[in-house]
Amino acid sequence: MKPFAFAELLARVRTLLRRTGRSREAEHIRVADLELDLLRRRVTRGGQRIDLTAKEFALLELLLRRRGEVLPRSLIASQIWDMNFDSDTNVIEVAVRRLRAKMDDGFEPKLIRTVRGMGYVLEDDAGMRRRRKSITARLTLLFAAISTMVLLALGLLIGNAVEQHFVEQDMEQMTGKLDLAGHLLEKVQTPADLNALVAQLNDSLVGHHGLAMLLRGPGEQTLFVTAGTSFPPTLLVRDTIKSPPQPQVWQLDGQPSAQPRRGIAALLPTGIAGWQPVLVAVAIDITHHEHFMASFKRTLWLFVAIAAVLAGFLGWIAVRRGLMPLKAIREGAAGVTASRLNYRLAVNSVPVELEELAEALNDMLARLEDSFQRLKDFSSDLAHELRTPISNLMTETQVALTPRA
Repeated sequence: MKPFAFAELLARVRTLLRRTGRSREAEHIRVADLELDLLRRRVTRGGQRIDLTAKEFALLELLLRRRGEVLPRSLIASQIWDMNFDSDTNVIEVAVRRLRAKMDDGFEPKLIRTVRGMGYVLEDDAGMRRRRKSITARLTLLFAAISTMVLLALGLLIGNAVEQHFVEQDMEQMTGKLDLAGHLLEKVQTPADLNALVAQLNDSLVGHHGLAMLLRGPGEQTLFVTAGTSFPPTLLVRDTIKSPPQPQVWQLDGQPSAQPRRGIAALLPTGIAGWQPVLVAVAIDITHHEHFMASFKRTLWLFVAIAAVLAGFLGWIAVRRGLMPLKAIREGAAGVTASRLNYRLAVNSVPVELEELAEALNDMLARLEDSFQRLKDFSSDLAHELRTPISNLMTETQVALTPRA
């Protein structure tokens, strides 16, 4: 058997394995406008050819085959450079920086991203859009949405209460005028007494700005109506009048002073024998009320918008502070190296919710340290076992080659 170098044999085996795997895969890999030709060893982006070194091509192929995955530096080092990762070596950062300068500079979108504390990933915009939102963003949006809904519900409740208060206030004034009109109609004994009733009704409306009244006798004859006031026909239908009176809101178009009004109607008896009840309608101007409610709603929406932004900001601060223990865990895990496997997380210093996670990470580090120590002891034993026969062989060789006196 011809002598051979073990490193050369390993390299040839890996080359044959890669060829076997490629024969079953596509000859081209495409992501966005980037295309990798495996047979011709050619890379193009946007129709423009990009020249890469052998290591850069292998690195790009690895990133493309596992696109969307965050590849740690240790994996890239073992797959591309056939070496164990050393935190003091920046060969990977330099290679990625050169590859990114050739691939991403001058092109959109940027495909290679650095995931801080984890590694590198290659993905297009579609893959970025498919990524989940961060916990901070989701909790902040949830906190802002809940706060907005609560404030909005509270504002609508207050608005409805204020509107109902206005309705009750108007109804109190209008029912008071209906009671006055009923009292005066009971004193009417002849049709001639209606003339005096009209004067009394005019006097009763003095000082009540916005109030209007209408009286209709038998045959739908208008006995009295406040000047400049129109009532909707739906309010003056005798068959639809209920007891107690139900308020209606209207605004007649085409009127010079078409203010919004709220009104009620009732059928009131007179003292004239054989007469039908008189239809009495009372209305009140609600322009001031509607202006107040419109201003209230604008203020409410503005307050809800500002409160939502403020709640989101405060929620973001609270979430960031709540996730600080995770950042501390990540920084501690990032400092674990082959020479620092004895690092353990302080379980007592993390929140109760993260206690199980910290214990699981500590158990993992303990197993890793134990396995590494076993591997180290095995390597030492192997080196000792190999060193003894090699030393004996070298000694015998030297003795054999030493010229005899």
